[in-house]
Amino acid sequence: MLVADFFAHVTPEDWSFRFLSGMKEVPDERLQAMTHADDPMIIDFLAFSPADMLVAVGVFPIDERLPRGEIGARHGL
Repeated sequence: MLVADFFAHVTPEDWSFRFLSGMKEVPDERLQAMTHADDPMIIDFLAFSPADMLVAVGVFPIDERLPRGEIGARHGL
């Protein structure tokens, strides 16, 4: 799976930043949730480089109680 391969190359520092934990592998259930959201209140993004390499994965839940939201992104290119 493309997203599983992406996470296999994430640095330990990025794991900690991304998941706020020391886990070493993303469970299949979490990968499914990140890439197959049927919930209209969750937006999933996959970003690709010009060479068609996956460079970022984002999952952004929407909270209707809030009047607006912000998204932050960073990349290592």
